[in-house]
Amino acid sequence: MISKALIAIIFRKSAQPADKKLNYVAEIETIKNQLSKLIPDKNIIKLAWNKLKPLATVSGISSLFMQVAELVKNFYVPDFR
Repeated sequence: MISKALIAIIFRKSAQPADKKLNYVAEIETIKNQLSKLIPDKNIIKLAWNKLKPLATVSGISSLFMQVAELVKNFYVPDFR
């Protein structure tokens, strides 16, 4: 499970509706779960990453993107656009 602090940042800093915020949390969990596998599915990581892109512009969450990008770089080259 991702940290409560990260969830708080997503809910406090993002202007998105609550249901979208919950989806962001789920996508982060999806990436985390894939990275815990012996053979992560690159396509799942890519799909989840692309769904998180709207968070890249939220102040206070950009550091999260850098951390996740570092984790997934061996499986998928993240695009921040």
